Amino acid sequence: MPNIFPTKNHNNLVLCIQGKGEGNDFSAIMTNLLPDLQLVGNSQCFPLYYYEENASDKFNYKLINSDNIVNGYIRHDAVTDYIHKKCNDKFGLTDSKTKITKKDIFFYVYGILHSEGYKTVFATNLKKEMPRIPLVDTLEFFQIFVKAGRDLAKLHVEYESAEPYRGVEVTGTERGNFIVDKMKFADKEDKSAIIYNPFITIKDIPSATYDYIVNGNSAIEGIVDRYKVTMHPKTKIRNDPNDWAKEHGQPRYILDLLLKVITVSLETVKIVEWLPNLTF
Repeated sequence: MPNIFPTKNHNNLVLCIQGKGEGNDFSAIMTNLLPDLQLVGNSQCFPLYYYEENASDKFNYKLINSDNIVNGYIRHDAVTDYIHKKCNDKFGLTDSKTKITKKDIFFYVYGILHSEGYKTVFATNLKKEMPRIPLVDTLEFFQIFVKAGRDLAKLHVEYESAEPYRGVEVTGTERGNFIVDKMKFADKEDKSAIIYNPFITIKDIPSATYDYIVNGNSAIEGIVDRYKVTMHPKTKIRNDPNDWAKEHGQPRYILDLLLKVITVSLETVKIVEWLPNLTF
């Protein structure tokens, strides 16, 4: 991690997948922040870039592109020259304007890792070993997966910028009480309604929302499960998610986050359904 996010001023994208031996079905998530180890069950993280401290005795700076010197560190592409050349050779791309970039490859991998066909065929392997990434046969398919990977990355990294989903019915907000103690589903068998607090209820949640799975659970259920007031039994330290909302003057933060994750989930499902079927 010190090479991926050496300081808060170093931007990066990190593709996080669950580590080997996890019991949950495979999932992947992209972030632009330092990830928690358990983001996706004992996460293994693969960055777009890695950084090396600027040491004058190690490098001839005349040979390094100045664009790759970032806040005192040298930025390297984590995608290798080998696969970059292999992709362009496979599709016969030689013109610099049409060549596949290393960033394209990075997003291609993210697209492939969301392919239901890929995850189904290799479900057992993905629980025991790191993913092996197939290279599709046609440039058309390659570009489809690149676009899907870019769109998914934007959705997942910028989830807090998503539009709150408007297709649900939210009742009880007129009271202005957005404090959360513990959210719950109105019915254990029917998850179309969430009781946010004693005043607010969210109804008509589309069932497809629950098809977007991260770390063994739907993203929306992850919000319901994690955003609650808890107290550590030994230390008696109270963890209250409402504190952040108060400190930042955003009383609706948790409610809006829940509605944004519905949007992100539904958009993710749409993109994944649009991916072409792969044969292996």
